[in-house]
Amino acid sequence: MELIDVLWLSGTEVKCAFEVEKSTSIYSGILRLQDLSLTLPDLPHLYLVAPDEREREVGAQLKRPSFAHLVNKPHLLSFGALEENCLHLCQFGESREVLRRIARSF
Repeated sequence: MELIDVLWLSGTEVKCAFEVEKSTSIYSGILRLQDLSLTLPDLPHLYLVAPDEREREVGAQLKRPSFAHLVNKPHLLSFGALEENCLHLCQFGESREVLRRIARSF
């Protein structure tokens, strides 16, 4: 758990986990999120946070046969989507609804 960049907690329960992959390996970020997900009784929402120009790379990694079996695939939060929705995230920060609307699934 200490390797994950950001954890959204409700008490002691992990609600969401975020791996920020600005220049580091997308593959290792996915693995860290999956390791976390497999160790928790309730599946948290998983997010890879990456620059807009790495969207294709995130999609390619998540479509690999190695990750085809994942029950809890991470969603992409692009830097651009976060920047565009910053006001809403700050205003409705306790709700995951904004994240659901701006995250991209693969």
